[in-house]
Amino acid sequence: MNRLLSSIVAVAIAFVPTFAMTATPSQDVDPMVRSVEVGSLTCKVLPNTRRNYLVRSTAQVDCVFSSLRGEKEMYRGVAGIQLGLDLTVRENEELAFAVFSSRKKGETRPPYALKGKYFGASATASFSYGIGAAALVGGSRKEISLQPLGISTLRGLGIGAGLGYLYLERGDTT
Repeated sequence: MNRLLSSIVAVAIAFVPTFAMTATPSQDVDPMVRSVEVGSLTCKVLPNTRRNYLVRSTAQVDCVFSSLRGEKEMYRGVAGIQLGLDLTVRENEELAFAVFSSRKKGETRPPYALKGKYFGASATASFSYGIGAAALVGGSRKEISLQPLGISTLRGLGIGAGLGYLYLERGDTT
């Protein structure tokens, strides 16, 4: 399943238009020129942390952000459906997102810039093995988007849909 998630994120990143703008080497660089950094965020739901309350669900996650430059950052957080319907029993659940970060040309992404709150539409369906999708935007400085879709794979039974969320904070640094 991990290879499937990595493949889906890689395909999503490969089909993204090149947003990074190049400036001419001059002292008169327009400060509004933006660059985009691309990476991936993969999260594993921790065993025995999923709680379904019919119209709301929650689960603890451990996540790793990997930039295309090879940098890695660890995150921990909570994911689920804030308002909707969740009639699933799941195990071995993983989430994967293509990550896009925009900032002024020449600025670097601050460490742990993905920490923050993300919201959007979320849906899952499974019968033995299943798949889910979520389109989430947010972050601490509103410069990060988890696009175009987060893909989840799981084993279980049921359906779920509603307003999805993902809260991320800095993870273990050891």
